[in-house]
Parts: sequence; structure tokens; C-alpha cells
Amino acid sequence: MAADRPVEELGFEEARAELEAIVAAIDHGDVDLDTLSAKVARAGALLAHCRARITATRAQVEDLVASFDEGPSEKDDARPAEEPF
Repeated sequence: MAADRPVEELGFEEARAELEAIVAAIDHGDVDLDTLSAKVARAGALLAHCRARITATRAQVEDLVASFDEGPSEKDDARPAEEPF
């Protein structure tokens, strides 16, 4: 069960699903007062984890897109141009 694992070990989808389950349980009043603070703390940790994963992925995608926009690298310029058939 994901709730038994440290947040840092969860993938994005596992963390998101657990976060959604906690929010739904709280919304429906299915969390008793004795466990509410623990659930809210876990939800906060899950939210922070999801945001960090999104931020990291966004940075990776932006780096990849930027590398596409840079055009050929110096290594590519050193090769002789290929002759068409």
C-alpha cells in the first residue's frame, strides 16, 4: 500500500492517486478526528512531492526543447556535408 511507503519512494502517479484518495475521504467526512491531522500532513507531503516531480520534468522538457532550437552542434559542423545522390 502506498500509504505505508515514504513519499520520496512513490512515483508521480502513485502519489497523485493517494493524494486524491485522501482529499476524497476528507471531503466525504470519512476521516475521523484522531487521524485527520496525520492525513492532512501526508497530503501536504504528497502535494509537495508531486509539485517537485512536475517542476523537475518541466525543466527536463524545456532543456530538451532548447537543445532542438539551438540547431546543429559544433560536432555536427565538423563533419563534411553529405552529397546528394
